[in-house]
Amino acid sequence: MSQSTKQLEEQIESLKLKADQKKKLLMLREQKAKREQKQKERQNRNRHIYKIGGIVDKMGLADIDETVLLGLLYNAHKILDKKDPQMMQQLIDWGEDYQEKGKRLPPPE
Repeated sequence: MSQSTKQLEEQIESLKLKADQKKKLLMLREQKAKREQKQKERQNRNRHIYKIGGIVDKMGLADIDETVLLGLLYNAHKILDKKDPQMMQQLIDWGEDYQEKGKRLPPPE
């Protein structure tokens, strides 16, 4: 009887060890998935930042004073926040006009 009890205890220990190993493996897989997701999000943010930077450069605004650029963006934000249909349409018209021309603008003087 003690032999079978000893075998059962060994089997239990073996199963506990396997369960612990599977838990660790699962935890590592979850960590890897989170890392990959964060990396994809970071890549998407970087692409978006590069795209915006390219637009700013293409509009000839890359070399202007940072405070002036922030002021321009702040005013654009206020216009978007107010949702003034007339101003919104004006911004859309200017954007479409530029897209049709599609060339680099000279820096403002």
